[in-house]
Amino acid sequence: MASSGGHSHGKAGGAMDPNGTPFNQPTTGGYCTDCTVLAAAMDIVFENGTRADIASGVYLHHVIGIVTGNSTGKQTKGWVQACPLGEKLAQGALSNLPAGVTIPKAGSSSAQAIGGFAGGAVDAFVDYFTDKYGKADAGYFIPGNSNLFMSGEVINYLPEAQKVYIRLDLEYVNGKLGVDSIKSPLNVEGCDFNHSKLRNATGKGTVESDDMLITEDVQVICMRK
Repeated sequence: MASSGGHSHGKAGGAMDPNGTPFNQPTTGGYCTDCTVLAAAMDIVFENGTRADIASGVYLHHVIGIVTGNSTGKQTKGWVQACPLGEKLAQGALSNLPAGVTIPKAGSSSAQAIGGFAGGAVDAFVDYFTDKYGKADAGYFIPGNSNLFMSGEVINYLPEAQKVYIRLDLEYVNGKLGVDSIKSPLNVEGCDFNHSKLRNATGKGTVESDDMLITEDVQVICMRK
């Protein structure tokens, strides 16, 4: 990982943070296929396996894992209107997607389906595709011959470069199990990043999105705010 101070050792463009180092990385294995994922966690770690966090001078802005070549059709399905009021996708907003991932038409209820199946950020969390006790008969099915693409951004607060690695931890069973789950990330600013309302602009406040249309009945089994 490049240092954020002084020299920008090979820093890539398109960073969300002025000191960030964005990355896009296809994988060559290390994950299951023809399997049902019950839970997934992504993070960044040092070579010795310890978590790279703020205490060690590292801030994980975000990392996502996107399954491509998915033959189940999940990338074209959705249950909630991700673009409130049908606004157009902001130019460049999804420019880091790998080849083969189709950006849906503006206003499509499937816009959230391209957001990947696992993710990580500075606040370590787990994506559950069944309930956290494993009682819901559901999981995220990854077909055979699928590929995994990882994209993210990390920030180094130390003056010297630090080397970090992406860690993907999966709990899964072989084959297809139960109902096929889908992950649906939603952006409070909509798809054009200009549809939120700041309340209490001075001091501490909240940001509210426009209304998002629910397009079909689903059971929400995991939610991260």
